Amino acid sequence: MSIQHAVSTIAETGEVVEATSPAHVLLNATLVSGAVVSAHIHDAKGTDARTRLEISGTEADLAVVSTAAGGPAGIQIGELRLLGTDASDATWRELPIPTRYRWAAGIDPAAEGFNVAQMYARLALDLRTGSRGVPDFDAGLRLHRLLDAIRVSADTGTRQSLG
Repeated sequence: MSIQHAVSTIAETGEVVEATSPAHVLLNATLVSGAVVSAHIHDAKGTDARTRLEISGTEADLAVVSTAAGGPAGIQIGELRLLGTDASDATWRELPIPTRYRWAAGIDPAAEGFNVAQMYARLALDLRTGSRGVPDFDAGLRLHRLLDAIRVSADTGTRQSLG
């Protein structure tokens, strides 16, 4: 983990703000199942920066890609595309997202707030039906424990276990 840009200047005010959290994480891990995970998470680099989450499997590969270069918040707010390959052909192709995964009615998937609207629509469904489609407190706690373990590993150079 590292802070690559120690300070940022707010364009509108000229105020200089010091970074307090790492913006660059390089992670290699082995899951309990034996699956290997590699992740390289970093802040935007230049005007063509995009977010890409890629999962490689034995029969196919999937990727979720933010489409807007230099977008305001990458995967959180920008338009997303689902790409895939199959075992017979490694060419990436855009995959259609089934309508059952479009919970936010009346908003264009290319709209800047679409992903936020999706989360609120799913939260509303959870509240109405008791389903559990959005992250809850326990998911947040697990994520923070993972981030703490990554930080300890980075600081000490030792492997960490999440038990």
